[in-house]
Amino acid sequence: MVRPPCAKNAPMTGSNITCPKCGAEIPLTEAISHRLRERFAADFEKQRAELNAALAEREQKYTTEKAALEQRAQALNAEVARQLEAGRTKLLTDATRQAGEKLGTEMKDLQAQVIDHHALWRRPRHRRPCIPAGDRESWTPLLDSSSPIR
Repeated sequence: MVRPPCAKNAPMTGSNITCPKCGAEIPLTEAISHRLRERFAADFEKQRAELNAALAEREQKYTTEKAALEQRAQALNAEVARQLEAGRTKLLTDATRQAGEKLGTEMKDLQAQVIDHHALWRRPRHRRPCIPAGDRESWTPLLDSSSPIR
């Protein structure tokens, strides 16, 4: 290895280094820290890229799960609405049947009352008493045509 001509007289003083080519003094800490900064910056960028990728993956997973939950919620709401409608229809059917039964019973009662009243009105109001055969003479004055009972 050949040393540049300025390297012969390149003294190292404490915490500075003299450049063998140009003779510029460079602080030792800066030379070392520059390499460390570059390495840390590269590591930081690598970690940042990995974290961003992981974050993007988590966001995608979250979005997928959210869509699945919304779909499940819609399906559940549809099922609840269907069950409510079925229950409402059943209640309406039962109420209609019960009302029909009640009205049928009331109609039968009313028909029976009409038949009873009709039978009462068809009977004569003033009936002649049933007179035993041996007592006709004692009832004769009562059976006159002038008698109000007929």
